[in-house]
This record gives sequence, structure tokens and C-alpha cells, in this order.
Amino acid sequence: MVEELAQAQKRTETRVEELAKAQQKTEKILQGVLTEQKRFRKELGGISNTIGYTLENEAIRQLPKILLRDIGLKINFMDRRFLEYTDGKYDEINIYGEGLVGDEEVYVIGESKAQLGKKDLGGFERLLKRVSSYLGARIIPVLVTHSVHPKVERFARDKISGLLIYKSFQLV
Repeated sequence: MVEELAQAQKRTETRVEELAKAQQKTEKILQGVLTEQKRFRKELGGISNTIGYTLENEAIRQLPKILLRDIGLKINFMDRRFLEYTDGKYDEINIYGEGLVGDEEVYVIGESKAQLGKKDLGGFERLLKRVSSYLGARIIPVLVTHSVHPKVERFARDKISGLLIYKSFQLV
């Protein structure tokens, strides 16, 4: 009986060693998967940024003539811009323009989103309030997107007064 217990203990120890080795292999494989996932996320983020910047670039290039046509806004300057506030904080403005509607000085403050969603609107609305109070002039809010669901578009127009929404195919 003692010998049987010793053999059972030996078999148990052997299985525990085998399981420990299997666990080490699994952890090594998992570490490789996690490393690959981080690389993939980084590449996907780069692609996403490229799409966003491409949309912004096209908007910055085309909006002056579109806004002149649609609302009589003569753009003097359009680019990306960082606005720095007196408290040291800042906002990155994806689409920033300065111009005139008649004799009135106005600013274009815009965002571009590949697919505009409701969650994007709260941040944009807060941005508009900060920028409006800082600039002290009329703001023309603009959103440029590849795609927007009709319900989201209606919600956006109801939420943000005077909002102009342009789809990427309209930037021609």
C-alpha cells in the first residue's frame, strides 16, 4: 500500500510538472499574441489617422469655395490650429477658418469624422462653447464625414444651432 501511494505521488508530481511546462508554453504563446495585438492596434490607429487627416485635408482645401457658394462666406484663412487659452489648456481645431459674411467677421470651427455618431457631438458641442467664448465672434460649426445615419444627422442639426454637415463626396 505504501508503494502504491508512492507511485501515485510520483505520477501526480509528473503530471504537475507536465502541466507547469504546458502552462509556460501557453503563457509564451499568449505573450506573443498580446505583442501582435499591440502592433496591430498601432497600425490600425495609423490607418485611422491617415483616413482622418485625408478627410480634413480635403475639407480644408474645398470648404472655402463651398462655404462661399452655400452661405456667402469669404474665407481669408483656413487650416488646422491649436488654440491656447490663458489657463495653459488648449484645443486642437481640425478645421479652422477665418472669414467674412458681408462685413461680419466669423470663424469656421470644424471636425471631420469618418463615420459621425451621436457620441461625437457632445465633445464637439463643448469645443464650440469654449472656442466661441474665447474668440468672441460668430462661429460657423462644420462637420465633415464620410457617412452619417439620417437620425444622427437630424439629432446633430437639432443639437447644434447653425451646424453645416458635409459628406466627403460633396467636397468636390
